[in-house]
Formats: sequence, structure tokens, C-alpha cells
Amino acid sequence: MKKITLFLSFFLVISFTFAQEIKWDGEVRVHGEFDNRDFEISTPPNYYTLLRARLGAFIQPIENVKVYFQIQDSRTFGEEKDVALKFSTTGYMRNLDLHQGYFQIDNFIFDNLSMKLGRMKLSYGNERIIEQGNWSNIGRSFDGGLLSYVIPNHKLDAFVFNTGETTLAPLSATPNDVMYVRDYGKLFTGVYYTNTYFAEHHIDLYLLHQLDRRITVSGHNDLNRFTTGLFAKGSIRKEIFYEGDLAFQLGTKQDKDITASLVGLTAGYKFENSYLSTLSISYEHLSGTSEGNSSIRSFDIPYGSGHQFYGFMDYFVNIPRDTYDRGLQDIYVRAILHPSDIIYLSFTLHDFHLAESLGGEKALGQELDIIGNLKYNKFVSFELGACAFIPGKVIRTIFNGADVSQWAYLTARGSF
Repeated sequence: MKKITLFLSFFLVISFTFAQEIKWDGEVRVHGEFDNRDFEISTPPNYYTLLRARLGAFIQPIENVKVYFQIQDSRTFGEEKDVALKFSTTGYMRNLDLHQGYFQIDNFIFDNLSMKLGRMKLSYGNERIIEQGNWSNIGRSFDGGLLSYVIPNHKLDAFVFNTGETTLAPLSATPNDVMYVRDYGKLFTGVYYTNTYFAEHHIDLYLLHQLDRRITVSGHNDLNRFTTGLFAKGSIRKEIFYEGDLAFQLGTKQDKDITASLVGLTAGYKFENSYLSTLSISYEHLSGTSEGNSSIRSFDIPYGSGHQFYGFMDYFVNIPRDTYDRGLQDIYVRAILHPSDIIYLSFTLHDFHLAESLGGEKALGQELDIIGNLKYNKFVSFELGACAFIPGKVIRTIFNGADVSQWAYLTARGSF
């Protein structure tokens, strides 16, 4: 318990020191799952319950300076083991972590420019390309720095994040300890521009770069890839809304050239004075690499949300791996209902295909996702999901199963 005690003691000291400037936030999320996604209806399902607990402190000691700390414990119910590796209710798993920890200076150097350094979340657009990973029981954080320039209707971010460090700090300043060692780590850098000048239309433009300095093939970094694109959303008249993503990737992976693309389009209608809130249709296309192609045509989402866009059952969250480098096509319709102010219902039907054939086949299957959310009060909410997947020829061949798979979850969340 030393680690927990240290964190809590630190928070208490900070709160007493800056009591007039501190804001607390927290969350406890309990998430249970029924999992029968193996396409074998005769096999029994798996059951497990996940817990995520977060505590954050937002401190502003002086004008234009902000500091934020957030600790997190993420675990599975019943996983505790003692030093003899036996299950125990008094055991302790060292899974407490600093989920976020950064300081921010506003009006840095000149007005409207802010600087943020440390460990932080990152979220842009609809999170198709970069997400904070809130569905995950852990979530996603980045280590590095971000500059943000904001004026009315315009925002420009520039960031550098270290996503894989191989060079360790020396233990002492002896010649041997500080000898140069090539950095085989990873960097994620980019610029992201947001325009909200038009009240009913929102446009984002971005250029991202991923570098992996490992050398698997002599003379080539493992990855040197640019992702550029745009995200737009808005409404035409009051009832019709749209959302679109267009992205391209260029660069090299080991000794192979990369040329890939992503298209995501949504059009929908908003209903007035009806339980049916919106009805929409979407099309997704992530390019893939055809058999025998010597270059890479598979679009690889940098740090985006597969769960949000490609089915709640998460068969396609790691693209291109989960689509066998063949890309993905998805047409889906979604209906959202609000029977009351505290109840939200979502019905989504997906039809999945590979973008490039695998063994002469493209059909992956159809998925139905039914999600319901109850806002009990402003601090507590409950969410229930039930999903089913009918496998197509590709899935039946790979998984050697032809049965409809099922998956369901129940989440209870308390936050402040």
C-alpha cells in the first residue's frame, strides 16, 4: 500500500497548500462482460468484471499556471494475489499508475499561446485518428509536450510525444555510463488545426508523423510514416447533419513504401418532437494490400478508436492486423432514441467486408449493437449493451466456426 499512501499524501499536501485554487475530480467505473465471441455457440461464455478508479486534482497556484495530476487503478475483480502468487483478498497488485500529470502555462511568451508539458490525454475530431481511449479500462496517455495557439474560431496545436524510449538515464556521469547509444525509440509528432468560423460547419486539418527508429531491415527505420487528412462535420438546414473523414498515409515501413487511404462518411436526419432522435447511414473504407503487392496499401490508424466506429464487439479495433492487411469496408445504419431525458438508446447494424479479397473472399459478416444508457443523476449512470455477429465466409474460414457470436456488458459509473 506504500504507493497508494504516497500518492494520497501528496494530494492532501497539495490541497492544503493551495486549498483556494484546487478542484477535484474522480471516477469509479465497474464494467462486467458476458463474452461468447468465438463463433462456437456450444462453448460456454466467459464472465469477468473490470474496475477503473481515478482521482484527479486540478491546481492553479498563480495566474496563467495550471497543474493537473490524475492517478488511476485499473484491475479485474478477484485478480489479487499475495507474495506466494495465491489468490488473496489481502494481496496487492501494483497496478496504480500516474494516468495524467502535466503543467500548463497560458499566454506563454505571447498572448493566446499555451504550453503543456508532461503526461496527458489527447483527443481530436471524432477520435477516429487520435482518441483518449475512454472505453478501455486503462485509457491512453501520451508523454511529451504540446503548444496550442487559440484565437476566436481558430486553434492550432503542435505536439511532440515520446511513445517508446530505449535510452535510459545514466546512473552516474562516468564516461562509460554516458557513452552514446543509438536511440531505437519511437516518436509521435504533429500539427492539428481546427476551424469553427462557420457556425454550422466545423473543419479540422492535420499532419502527423510516426517514427520508429528500430532497424529490422538494414538501412531502414522500422517506420517513417506521415498521416495527413481532414475532418468535417456540420448541418444543412436544421435537420440534416453530416460528418466526414478523409486521410492519406505516405512513407516507409522497413524497406516497403506506404500509400494508403481512409474514407469515413456519415449522413443523418434529426427528428423534432419524437422519441427517435436521429437516423443515419455511414460508409467506411480503409484501404488494404492486395495479394502479391510489394508495397503497403493498408491504412494503419495511428491512435484512433476502432471500438467507436467498427463495431462494439471489437473484432476490428487493431487495423490492419485484425483485417489481415486487406483493409475494411463497412456500411452501417444507426438509430438513436431518447424516450426520456435520462434514457438513451442506440441501434446499429454493420455490414463488414474486406477492401481487398483474402482467398477470393471479402465477406466478414454483420453485427448488431444495441446500447442503452440511463443517467440516474448527474453523478451516476448505467449502460447496458447487447451485441451479436453473424460471421461471413472470411471469418468462418479463419475461426473455423459458423455460429452467431454474442457479447454483452453492463457498466455502472460514478463520477464527480
